Amino acid sequence: MAKKNSARQRALEFARNIPKPAMATEKVAAVKAPDAPAPKSQTPKEKSERPPSEKGGLSELDRMLLQHDQDSQHILDLQRKLKM
Repeated sequence: MAKKNSARQRALEFARNIPKPAMATEKVAAVKAPDAPAPKSQTPKEKSERPPSEKGGLSELDRMLLQHDQDSQHILDLQRKLKM
């Protein structure tokens, strides 16, 4: 007499037969993890010194990047202050 499979065993059998997705491309795998530190060549101070666009002012992207850098610096200052 054959032993009846448990629900877990049936689920494992089912999972083995499902087609697996293709491996991610190299480009997707090269995305930097959010927790990874910034390269030493690009500290927040250096990143905020971007040249203005050709129109004489900052482009929308440059303004957003500048705001991001300022916000990041503010967060770092707050973290240092809280550690004291």
